[in-house]
Amino acid sequence: MCDRSRLSKHRVSQCAAPCGLRSGQWRPDPSGTRLPHLLCFLRRMAPKPVTSPVPVQWYPALSALLLIGGLFFTAFFFIYEATSSTRNRSLAKEVVIAAVASTFLGFGSLFLLLATGVYV
Repeated sequence: MCDRSRLSKHRVSQCAAPCGLRSGQWRPDPSGTRLPHLLCFLRRMAPKPVTSPVPVQWYPALSALLLIGGLFFTAFFFIYEATSSTRNRSLAKEVVIAAVASTFLGFGSLFLLLATGVYV
């Protein structure tokens, strides 16, 4: 059991063993050192495995869809440039179409690399 009388008001909330130890295993050190606190802190700060927010099975389909979308917007951009006169062109429209095409192609390339096993 935790000796709550020896703990300050701030440390009473930590008496419930936040690191996962049972309360019978976690007692304040009579010498006054903070070793139990350090061990709890180190357990909470231990590295956790990094996982993808997207399931690995979706990589090939995502790469195909994004690359097709990027190629569509690229083709639309080139057709817009070739068929519109210089007086009818809008810089904002060109920048938006180019940014969308670039984003789709960039993420499509990323997922293509991930699908083939090249983890970048």
